[in-house]
Amino acid sequence: MTTSTTNPMITTGCIVYVRKGCPAYKIAKGNTFIVLVVEPMGAEYGHRVKVRFKVRTGQRAGEEITFYARHLNRLSDPFTRLSRDDPTKNIEVEFLTSPVTQENPNV
Repeated sequence: MTTSTTNPMITTGCIVYVRKGCPAYKIAKGNTFIVLVVEPMGAEYGHRVKVRFKVRTGQRAGEEITFYARHLNRLSDPFTRLSRDDPTKNIEVEFLTSPVTQENPNV
């Protein structure tokens, strides 16, 4: 019998860790982001998903940035690749913690 483990999906309020940065966007490995918005864009955009983050650490700390995932299902992969205007310039993020709650706002 095989046991399957499901990866947590990246959703609004989650904290993600950057596994692979991109110098063009001034994002380094080890930065952390808070997910502000996850917005599926629909079939007319190839089912891409817009993900807006607030940068917690690094050179761009405090800024809000937007990246795109290929499909909503990719947000539950162990590592998620996100890009902006150029698909050759991308970052790779990993789920770090569950959504920030009122009981624990300092995560």
